[in-house]
Amino acid sequence: MSNSDLTDFATRYAAAWSGKDPVKFAAFYEENGSLIVNGDASVGRAAITATARSYMAAFPDMVVKLDSLGEEAGQTIFHWTWTGTNTGPGGTAGQ
Repeated sequence: MSNSDLTDFATRYAAAWSGKDPVKFAAFYEENGSLIVNGDASVGRAAITATARSYMAAFPDMVVKLDSLGEEAGQTIFHWTWTGTNTGPGGTAGQ
């Protein structure tokens, strides 16, 4: 994938996190792909959808932005910024 294609992909991926559509977000993953958030793995598109849905519900104003892309040991490194207010269980919104 060219650098331009990677940047486009990463930009669309970040926008999908921010887009409040967990199914559209999970479509970035293979059917048996995996997503790890805070050390917890979601394996398979259905599990990834559920994880995304829970974060999108807990952070209704969530915005994920691509900061930069790099390469390390032959792998693409995606640097991003996530902002939002946690209104879900254990969240601090309104306190």
